[in-house]
Amino acid sequence: MLFITYLLKVFICSGVLYGYYALVLKNNTFHHWNRYYLLLSALFSLVLPLLQIPVSFYPQTNSGNLLSTQLVNLQAFIVQGGHNVRSFATPALLTMTAYMLVTTFLLIRLLLNWRKIYTLLSNSRVNTATGYRLVENQQIQSPFSFFNNIFWSGDIPQDSVEGQQILRHELAHISGHHTTDKLLVEIICSICWMNPFFYLLKRELNMVHEFIADKAAAEQDDVADYARTILQITLQSRILGSVNNFAQKPVKRRIHMLFNNNKKHPFMKKIIILPLLITLVIFISCQQKNEVTVQPKKESLDKAGVANNVTKEEVFTFVETPPTFPGGEEALAEFLSSSIHYPKAAYEQNITGTIFVQFVVSSDGTVSDAKTVGPFHGGGLEEESLRVMSKMPKWIPGEQGGKKVSVQFNLPIRYELKS
Repeated sequence: MLFITYLLKVFICSGVLYGYYALVLKNNTFHHWNRYYLLLSALFSLVLPLLQIPVSFYPQTNSGNLLSTQLVNLQAFIVQGGHNVRSFATPALLTMTAYMLVTTFLLIRLLLNWRKIYTLLSNSRVNTATGYRLVENQQIQSPFSFFNNIFWSGDIPQDSVEGQQILRHELAHISGHHTTDKLLVEIICSICWMNPFFYLLKRELNMVHEFIADKAAAEQDDVADYARTILQITLQSRILGSVNNFAQKPVKRRIHMLFNNNKKHPFMKKIIILPLLITLVIFISCQQKNEVTVQPKKESLDKAGVANNVTKEEVFTFVETPPTFPGGEEALAEFLSSSIHYPKAAYEQNITGTIFVQFVVSSDGTVSDAKTVGPFHGGGLEEESLRVMSKMPKWIPGEQGGKKVSVQFNLPIRYELKS
């Protein structure tokens, strides 16, 4: 199932990228770099499995050059399966439905949390200041920010030292657009709720936000005084995950980062990601060359070893007189129609697609070196296409310069299911 394959690739990407962060970047002082790395890691993990980069869609010819548009292409042959009478409640459909139900529930819960914040905003006293709005309400237990709103606890005087430190902290969240980061990652976690690495990326992103805001808040005061403020304000209650809460846990890491001056090899730690990304792209998105070969028929092997002669002949991709199937294209279509059967596995899994079969018509008309090229579809489509090629009769050889030569063909076979 393509959806399961996609989720598996996302899991691998996010796991590798989080592992790199945990081993190399975590608890370093280049917080802005880490912030963008965590955000891009989540997005990269979702997008990369969707990309399909063909490494070698067509194999190379004997001369070493890629097959050009001069490759002889036969008219596409369409194979239609019967009416799909499978049961509606298939395991794949049930799995997809259950997954989407959980995703919908999580997204609705996220919307309800946002609604609580806007309800609190509408029931509070709002003071507009330069670049932000100060929201005051007795229900607010600990200061936090949401977009350009700073929700303020009435227990903390704004003009006190602690109040000014907290205000600078929340203003750093607002100027850095940290709420947008949080909402984006919350949505990703709701959609990919089965992937634990997205939750780990979200947790680390929240901490990096706090590191950035703490650094900005402590610039005008003694670091030790600001650390004491964090300890005093930290509450046991937990605020909604979409907001930037001043009492963000764990406090120990935040205080440790305030006094951390570790700047060893920052460039090397950042640059290591390049070979890692290249490896991921090759492993996840690059389409491996799909070559399933079939041996020539036994009837084509005579005592003189015709097959050996075929492999030694020069193979042309464009000739003056191309080879022809006995009886022409109509006879070829009739042969394929009577020989190809829609694979049972592909029918049951609803697999469709076009299989590109590449083969050589040798100078004696023998069909050899048949293989499929291009994206792999599975379900037995490739095997069925090659099975039919192995039963194909001799062709009328092609000619170049008055001599019979070997010519390479490309035959698209499109498998479709009737709705």
